[in-house]
Amino acid sequence: MKKRTMKTFIAGICTGVALMSAVGFSYAALTKIDVSMKPVSFTMEGKEIKPSDKEYQYFNGKQYVPASFIHQDTTYVPLRFIAERIGLQVGYDAASNTISLKEKNMAEKEVKFDVLYPLQDEQTVIAPRVQQWFDSHRKQEFTGIMKEEDGLYAAVTRGQKPNGGYGVEVVSVTERANEVVVKVKHINPQPGKVYIQVITYPATLIKIPPTDKEVHFETVN
Repeated sequence: MKKRTMKTFIAGICTGVALMSAVGFSYAALTKIDVSMKPVSFTMEGKEIKPSDKEYQYFNGKQYVPASFIHQDTTYVPLRFIAERIGLQVGYDAASNTISLKEKNMAEKEVKFDVLYPLQDEQTVIAPRVQQWFDSHRKQEFTGIMKEEDGLYAAVTRGQKPNGGYGVEVVSVTERANEVVVKVKHINPQPGKVYIQVITYPATLIKIPPTDKEVHFETVN
């Protein structure tokens, strides 16, 4: 097993325990610890669930991080990944460095969205300001949002790829009590299929109605 040294909020991860009731906890300072990187698999009711499209990694909305590590004989995994799978809401208060878990008090609601890229209609017009923001991220892996008066724009880009077998699409957008979740599917080359070897930059851009809620991205299979 590889060993790494990292700075981390212990409150940002959990020890694989399914917390079923409303709880709150906080840690005041960063702690430097030595950890062992040992990949683990996740199953729920006998079916395997993956933290992201990358093996043994979890996408936290900004970047890929290890889906698990071991510290002092205890295995740690991302809290949000586990909590949301068992139907809990995860909240974070930056002022007090407090994470809270509670049962959902609002039914999920599907949000309609418009796909602006790849173009679905020749009449689709993207505002220059939004187009410039989107283009500035096309050559790197990126997920992010841009708020404008007419709506909220969400972009997902996969950076440079060697052939046309790669892609990305938004599967759904869901509104919850205190957040909006954009579910994204990564498309990868199929084994045995021949693709034209040409540099591509898979990306998608969608627009949803304005919202003040936090927006999170979730990769699904």
